[in-house]
Amino acid sequence: MIEMVKQFGRLDILVNNAGRFMSKALLDITEADFDQIIALNAKGPYFAMQEAANVHKEGGRSVNISTDGTHLSFPGATAYLGSKGALEQYTKGLARNSRHEALPSIRSRQVLLRRA
Repeated sequence: MIEMVKQFGRLDILVNNAGRFMSKALLDITEADFDQIIALNAKGPYFAMQEAANVHKEGGRSVNISTDGTHLSFPGATAYLGSKGALEQYTKGLARNSRHEALPSIRSRQVLLRRA
């Protein structure tokens, strides 16, 4: 991200769209499976938003892509839904608290994708 800002002068928008779905029952998911899902769906976006906040100068946007499954639920997806639920909370927290965290020019939104 720093290299991009050096080349173009600013960052206007960050879109966190990476994600991995894993359909495994609670009793079948391994710690490695869990760590992989959390790393991609929750940890990566969190630190991408942090880095974006460091480079947003005249305002910026962060858009996080989630799933309506966090509101509907579906079987075999506890780790996935937990990771996307965390992403939704990051988004809400940034949207509500950015002015209190010396980030008043950053706007944060989430998009919920529906499964077909």
